[in-house]
Amino acid sequence: MSERLSRIRDWEALARQAHFQPGLMADLCPVSLRQMQRFFVRRFERTPRQWTRELRCRLAHQLIAQGWSSKAVIEELGFAGGSHLSREFRKFYGAAPQTCAPLFGADADGRSRPVAASAAMSRSCPNVAFLPQPAVARALGPAIVTIRPRDLRPKQA
Repeated sequence: MSERLSRIRDWEALARQAHFQPGLMADLCPVSLRQMQRFFVRRFERTPRQWTRELRCRLAHQLIAQGWSSKAVIEELGFAGGSHLSREFRKFYGAAPQTCAPLFGADADGRSRPVAASAAMSRSCPNVAFLPQPAVARALGPAIVTIRPRDLRPKQA
């Protein structure tokens, strides 16, 4: 394993400085991209590309939970656009980015009451309500009802 890479303590800062691009991260170290790939697989059990995607999604989640708009998160973390942010976020969390945004009309202490939540998302955003995906709602039983706008439309004869 590369001694240079072993001495790096703040990988998140390095990734931000390199705009979440593994090739630029390797240039800043300075090591080859292939050497950095081998190091990441040994140390983090994932490739640099996977690691930077996960990091960027975690940072996006934190910023959105703090009340940042999607547009501000896209600009801050260097996503190509709204669809890029949404696609990466859904791959990582299984939900749209704005599902972890603070809700309008929170209590006086700034907390919202959760309607229903998936276990992973409710731990990471305790003050935000989440509606489960339909498969989860069926598994949990009749206690949770998911209403979509299309369910409210009058049925045509």
